Amino acid sequence: DFVRRYILLNRLAPWQEASADVLVSPQVAHRLKVMFNEMTREEVFESAVEAMATQLVLGLAKDPSVKQAVRQTAKETLLDESLHRSLMRGVINSIPSYIGRSMVQQALHLQSDDCTLPDDFEPSEEASASGEYGEYL
Repeated sequence: DFVRRYILLNRLAPWQEASADVLVSPQVAHRLKVMFNEMTREEVFESAVEAMATQLVLGLAKDPSVKQAVRQTAKETLLDESLHRSLMRGVINSIPSYIGRSMVQQALHLQSDDCTLPDDFEPSEEASASGEYGEYL
């Protein structure tokens, strides 16, 4: 009975005009913001979002077309010499000097502290053939 009366009430023009003003009032808008803010901070909500994100990532990881795209991108990246140089610079710069940055530079035949590769540096063909770049490539 309540639902039927509420539906009839919603069909009246004065009720429609008055209810619209109430629904868009600053007080209601503020309360909605607070309510949604509180809801997103609840542990149940955070857990659900995390679970959905995990399922999404797992689904993408199993998708053959995504795997193929990642493989192709990785192969193209490894063929780019400037990316190799940048990667090596980043690795070398991340090693604290007291651990032995200079030893790593010498082992990789890098020049000085700026971590630049010699002009004649070529990644070994044995490393590429042996799968040193990873089993997925």
